Amino acid sequence: RNSVSNKKYNLATFSSREMTESMGTNTEGGNDRSNLIIHRDLRKTNEKRRSIVRDGIKCLHVVLDFDHTITAYVSPTGQKCLECHDVIQHGTYQPIERQDLFRSMIDEVWSDQHNGKLRHISEWWIRFHDAIISQRLTKAEFQKATALSGILLRPGAVKLFAWLRKNQVKTTIVSAGISTVIEEVLKQNEIEIHEQAEIIANVPVWEENGSIVSFKEPLIHARNKEQVLKTLGFSGINDEVGAPYNVVLAGNSIGDVLCLLGICHKHSLSLGFLHEKVKEDCVTKSEVCASSIIMDESRTATNLEEELKLPLISDGNSNLEVFLENFDIVSCGHHSNFQYLLNLLSEIKEGYNNDDNNNNRMDAPSNDDGRKILPDCEKERKEEDISNSSNDNGGKALSPSE
Repeated sequence: RNSVSNKKYNLATFSSREMTESMGTNTEGGNDRSNLIIHRDLRKTNEKRRSIVRDGIKCLHVVLDFDHTITAYVSPTGQKCLECHDVIQHGTYQPIERQDLFRSMIDEVWSDQHNGKLRHISEWWIRFHDAIISQRLTKAEFQKATALSGILLRPGAVKLFAWLRKNQVKTTIVSAGISTVIEEVLKQNEIEIHEQAEIIANVPVWEENGSIVSFKEPLIHARNKEQVLKTLGFSGINDEVGAPYNVVLAGNSIGDVLCLLGICHKHSLSLGFLHEKVKEDCVTKSEVCASSIIMDESRTATNLEEELKLPLISDGNSNLEVFLENFDIVSCGHHSNFQYLLNLLSEIKEGYNNDDNNNNRMDAPSNDDGRKILPDCEKERKEEDISNSSNDNGGKALSPSE
């Protein structure tokens, strides 16, 4: 018998096929075209959306994971897409003895991980990088491996980057992958990183002959992105107006959403991609809910205040429960896309264009007595002065995904 969680969430379903077709995306091959959007708390999500829309484009900072966030999780035929390190593992290298030795070293790393022999999560990355360095792989070999990898972008990614570039929105890709692979994937898809964008990832150091000799510090793995951003001095302050940005984040693991703890921000909205087939019947609901909860994703969230709140059946949905505890919005399914984020950005642009008071957007809000309300980052700094454990994740399980 399925047990039911006491927590309730806002549920909305729509056809991913309709949305991918509207973006000109090929939808042939593959049967899983349903997409389930669940809000942790729709009313709070709406409040965040309104605040971010009100502040406009100049105050916007978009933070994106790369592997299985910017890139697709599965191909149209249902085959799982490779991540950055997978690309290098499955590359072809000469002579064949060198390739075989390299792959055997990587196989041993995977085996030790599966058997619980790794002392810390960072050991996987350290040993993988050491194997790359030991075989003196070259930049040209990285580029060739990426070209042959068949990595696909998540539907809507090209349109997303074009919008961010056109509007010169501050954009940060934070990845535990490899910068060279990321750059090649973007280049192959004719995505040019604009002046306000940067990639934070594991960066190879090349000799003059193109062979790798090391990776730059700091090492980035699946669970330390927050610390890396702090180390790099990511204050998040908008120099143009002298105040923190509003951060819109998309990722596919808990480590991704924890980036918000490493970036000073005024408001934030997080979108998590959960690559599981969570069907409507996995959510308890009365007979009338089925028609009541269907929504058209083109509608703005402000029209959904009366959305039904539904408890989750806990059996088989533990990952969904964890995601909903950490992300504002969770997009479930193997073929989910960026349409929710694109709709939000369109709403921000429209609101920005219609507002005549752009110069005063980032003024900190005040209480009734005139005291300024601190942005999240300043609150955290004050808390850190009291306790060094203010950024503790409370023992929640983290996804091993990059």
